[in-house]
Amino acid sequence: PGNHVGGVVSGGLVETDIGDRRTVGGLAAEFFQRVKEHYRRTYGEDSKQFARCRDGLMYEPHVAERVMDQMLAECRGVTVMKGQRMTGVQRDSRGIGALEIEDLRAKVRRRVVARIYIDATYEGDLMAAASVPYRFGREGRDEYGEHLGGIAVGPEKGRADRRIMAFNYRVSICERAENCVPVPKPDDYDPSLWGKYAERIRRDGLTRFSQLLVGGERRLGPNDKIDLNWGDLPEANEGYVEGDWPTREGIARRYRDYFLGHLYYLQNDPGLPAAWRANVRNWGLAKDEFTDNGNFPFQLYVREARRMVGQYVLTERDLTQDRYKWDGVCAGSYGIDCHTVRYLTIDSRRVSDATPHYNVPPYDIPYRCLTPADRLGQPQNLLVPVCLSATHVAYCSVRMEPVFMMLGQAAGVAAHLAVANRTSVQRVDVQSLRRQLRRDGAVLDFNFQPQVEIRWHPAKPVVGAAVGFRVCANELRDPIRRVCWDFEGDGSVTGQDEQTEHVFALAKQYRVNLVVEDLAGRRRLVSAVVPVGAAEATDVTIDDADAELAGHWDGGFPMLDRRNRTPDVSFGPGIRYSKSPDPE
Repeated sequence: PGNHVGGVVSGGLVETDIGDRRTVGGLAAEFFQRVKEHYRRTYGEDSKQFARCRDGLMYEPHVAERVMDQMLAECRGVTVMKGQRMTGVQRDSRGIGALEIEDLRAKVRRRVVARIYIDATYEGDLMAAASVPYRFGREGRDEYGEHLGGIAVGPEKGRADRRIMAFNYRVSICERAENCVPVPKPDDYDPSLWGKYAERIRRDGLTRFSQLLVGGERRLGPNDKIDLNWGDLPEANEGYVEGDWPTREGIARRYRDYFLGHLYYLQNDPGLPAAWRANVRNWGLAKDEFTDNGNFPFQLYVREARRMVGQYVLTERDLTQDRYKWDGVCAGSYGIDCHTVRYLTIDSRRVSDATPHYNVPPYDIPYRCLTPADRLGQPQNLLVPVCLSATHVAYCSVRMEPVFMMLGQAAGVAAHLAVANRTSVQRVDVQSLRRQLRRDGAVLDFNFQPQVEIRWHPAKPVVGAAVGFRVCANELRDPIRRVCWDFEGDGSVTGQDEQTEHVFALAKQYRVNLVVEDLAGRRRLVSAVVPVGAAEATDVTIDDADAELAGHWDGGFPMLDRRNRTPDVSFGPGIRYSKSPDPE
């Protein structure tokens, strides 16, 4: 309900969280190109500011907002209404009949009627008001078979809960005296929260503020600004997701004061060395940012809130194995990244409860994740590109702003097609949608892999008898040119035909690995657990990433010069297995 467009992109980000830049297309790519062009045009190609924009991925928040305002102004027929707050929804036979909003400036209420509605909020309020099922928190590990699912540490590890990762503000600060505003002392300032820093500063002999910065925070952006990604306060967001506006405003204020208190302490606490305080006071809030909000970001960084339970639920498996989707509308590529949900004390140690970080290759996000389920009682005229249908684990990767931009574009095109063809959002012709997205510069099917499965006969193999195996191809873009079978689970290639036989010597579960490669060089590694003799069958098919998570091998892919080793998917000729044997 604010007075600015852009969310956290224009509300504090200086450095964009992005995975594989090659997956970013459409309006998102245009945005970054326009940012780059702004710095080239304003400062010149040989300037420090142009170099620091890093091809458009680093920018000042007010520049991001200006670019978005320009892009909106160029769209004919688009009316931007700022300072509006949703107060309710009127239902009809299609789902949403009207949207009730309040103009916070004029203090009047309005009723907005549309053919299609898009909930692009971080919180999913429209979706919830339209009675679309949703959840927040973490699904249990067993619900979707997610190795990273559920509570991450402690006696309840793997169980579901309703906690979400910490929020914060992404704050732009700078060291230029002419563009610095002193950090104000928050009303509820409590220096006892930060005493640990005094010990660290003295112990490590720190003398400069920059010595506290880590990773990307050390990279100066245009005009010497940095994106201070501090202020995570686990569990302080409890009640935010379903809270009313005063509740949310109170939580946002607590996060604001927490961040300001941290920086104020480092600049002013008498318990810190005088030289240290003097150095930190060289830094301040950027005078030319957020000029209508005390130079502090207007957008709380809501990393996750509601998640729709829609037509298709994106899960860990969709990120690590089944990465290609026939109805993909964009690609995600950022790692599974969860900030601390809460802190626990285990064996007298303070432990962060957060879903472990895990790098993933690019994967498709299907259109079905943007629509409510296609069943009676669910809206036929609502699209949800931000609080989309995904588990917590999957959302930890999806939740990056370039992906939201691309999903928003897909939702906009889908809304147009639904109106033009007088159909529901669930019945939009997805291939027409994908064709239009491609015409508009979207990157689709970036990481297509041959869609294959392992089939064998008989279904219950016996010791000493030949078992027939074959490659079952579900979808191929090019013919398969190479096949490698590893029947013993030790990485040794023991078959290279699409149909072959193998004799197992022991009664146990064997992990059979298959690598296929098509004429374009695309590879896919899948594995299946084959029960031999009295061993019990398990309906499990996994690939390299899932297997690493499950502990079947340790994820190392050394470049070994061994001709008989199974080539892995991404890195070359070798799979190094962990010491844990196959289950018997």
